[in-house]
Amino acid sequence: MRAIKQYAWPAYLTLLFAVASATFVVEGFGHTHAEHASAPTTCHAARATVAIHVTQSGFQPEVISAKMCDKLVFKNDTQGLIEIAFGQHDHHLHYPGLRSEPLKPGTESSVVLVNSGEYLVHDHLNDDRHADLRVE
Repeated sequence: MRAIKQYAWPAYLTLLFAVASATFVVEGFGHTHAEHASAPTTCHAARATVAIHVTQSGFQPEVISAKMCDKLVFKNDTQGLIEIAFGQHDHHLHYPGLRSEPLKPGTESSVVLVNSGEYLVHDHLNDDRHADLRVE
């Protein structure tokens, strides 16, 4: 019995450390960007169009504010392919209507905002390019 008690505390600490480490990996190593989303809303028509240009240096604007049922239009103003994704790189969030496909230079892709919340948006092919999106 004494041997079990002797090893219980280190085993508990090891388990606690493993759970905490797994949480950091899944959550993006402590990235504080809140990515909360509401239940999807049905939009019968886009309210307004918000243009986002992806350039060699990043997203323009870097902070995007929009409302539910607004339409985001991402335009590729780079010299290469881009791919729009929501969430942390390699831990993408599914967002209804967002197509995950490479965009050639000069082309665009759009999505109607049906979930409110705060999101990190990035170029999956160059994750140094990113923006913060707030949907109200």
